[in-house]
Amino acid sequence: MKATVCMNLAQMQSILSESLKEAAGVFARIGKRHIINLTYVYQIAILRQKLVLSDGENFEYQINVSKDALKKLRDMYVSGLCIKSEAVTKTITQ
Repeated sequence: MKATVCMNLAQMQSILSESLKEAAGVFARIGKRHIINLTYVYQIAILRQKLVLSDGENFEYQINVSKDALKKLRDMYVSGLCIKSEAVTKTITQ
């Protein structure tokens, strides 16, 4: 069975925060178009404007993301905020 959900990303962020509480911290909004699971970030290719999500075995998915959003994501990883995050949902805007 397939279902279609009509809502904007801000509404989805709110639902994730309310439903998952602290566990929602694993999700981040990247730019204006994507909410990703940080657990699956495999590669950040700033110059190619690509973000690769993968579990390392079964799937690999590439999305186009702005350079600014990718730089912010990279900086977040470098500074260790992804691991130490206390925020329920992170937002990385363009």
